[in-house]
Amino acid sequence: MEISPEYFPLFSPKSYPQFKFTIKQVKVVPTKFTPIKRVDQIYCQMESVGDANKLYYLFSNTLGLPETWPPINRKTYHGGGVYTGNTWLKWITFNTKAYEMTSKPAKYYMLSVEPNGYERCLSELEKRGIPVKETGIQTTADSSGVEREWVRVSSFTETPFKEVNLGIAKYAPLAFSALTSTPEAETLDEHYRIMRGRLDAVDGGLLGVRYVKEVEVGVKDDSSMAAWQALLDPIKPVGETCWRIGKGPMVRLTGDSVNRIRSLTFRVRSIRRARMTLKALDLLGEVRDNTLTINPDVVNGLEFRITKLLL
Repeated sequence: MEISPEYFPLFSPKSYPQFKFTIKQVKVVPTKFTPIKRVDQIYCQMESVGDANKLYYLFSNTLGLPETWPPINRKTYHGGGVYTGNTWLKWITFNTKAYEMTSKPAKYYMLSVEPNGYERCLSELEKRGIPVKETGIQTTADSSGVEREWVRVSSFTETPFKEVNLGIAKYAPLAFSALTSTPEAETLDEHYRIMRGRLDAVDGGLLGVRYVKEVEVGVKDDSSMAAWQALLDPIKPVGETCWRIGKGPMVRLTGDSVNRIRSLTFRVRSIRRARMTLKALDLLGEVRDNTLTINPDVVNGLEFRITKLLL
């Protein structure tokens, strides 16, 4: 009788002289590298500077989410952003000379992801046959007035990623000292730690926001599922079409006529508190069981969902 020793992990073969043990050598396979650390930015594209500022101040001043990127005018765009518990939410426009507010529809424009090491991530994506292209190096003036790099961006160039403007960003310390509300931070992790403290200090703002639960991405066909899995491997989906990526929002795929970002879902401390707040501010949209929406007419057609925190 032969019994493999894993059946008796706490004992040596000498403990069972009546059995003949077969010792097997097991090859240890290293854990596969995960190129994507988390979704770190979600961009909303607005028609005008007035529209971008309207939503920025709605979420920061009115709803009380801490600002992370104060509004700024640059040569090609205008934008600002807030911290939502595990990612940045930004509103931008490329119509930098249009200052009036409009009712024109906005859209979710871009997902930016934090890599597990910028150069290593790009190398891994090349091995996986997922093409990316460096699309921009942005500079800003440092404390002495010298223009220096603050971010380097590479973008995915093929379906289904290019339609949602999926990009990888590498930040220099100058990004935080010159452009964000945390000049004391030198890394993205330090920035997040400080912003988490600020969000907790205001109890998640008026809505009691804890974090962004998920980004819903619409896809046209089944091949998109395989493409996202190839990108995120070895992370396995939760259910069939949802991935939990590090400490950031989950990405959930749903069927659609086009590839696009469809919605964001926030988790809040109390759905009752959030509902009463939105109603009092005349911001309440649909109410579906334990999920609310912000009135899309107020946010230029964008879909923001709110659901309760799971304890």
